[in-house]
Amino acid sequence: MSGCEFNIEGPSYLAGDTSIVHSFMREIKSQLQDKGFTYNDETPDFLINLHVVAFEKEVGGYTPYHIYGQENDFTPFLAEESYQYLEGSLIIDIANYKTSTVVWRSDVIGYTDSGKVFSEKTIRHVISKALRQFPPD
Repeated sequence: MSGCEFNIEGPSYLAGDTSIVHSFMREIKSQLQDKGFTYNDETPDFLINLHVVAFEKEVGGYTPYHIYGQENDFTPFLAEESYQYLEGSLIIDIANYKTSTVVWRSDVIGYTDSGKVFSEKTIRHVISKALRQFPPD
């Protein structure tokens, strides 16, 4: 089926990292096997298309703290804090191999838990969330 592939759009360090694609593929295969499906390159029943779109985000702000001075007064000070993370979407299409038509789609919107990378925990969580209603009843 034309265009059925794993695709990551986002910062260059993600788009060029084949290990991320392999991690997503490995987790999808694992979770489908847990659901009773068997991976078969020769005669598949369906094909999987995965599309990830990610954006770098940074959240900053100020945390109040106090320095106590003379005569029991205090002056509020603000400490600047910020952290970076990835926010994005994951779309999984499952297509009938024989007819090349999409028979099921799931999408998940979320963010990473570990800064600017997709941790194994994040990948496992997002794939589990995406495939929780597959196969449809």
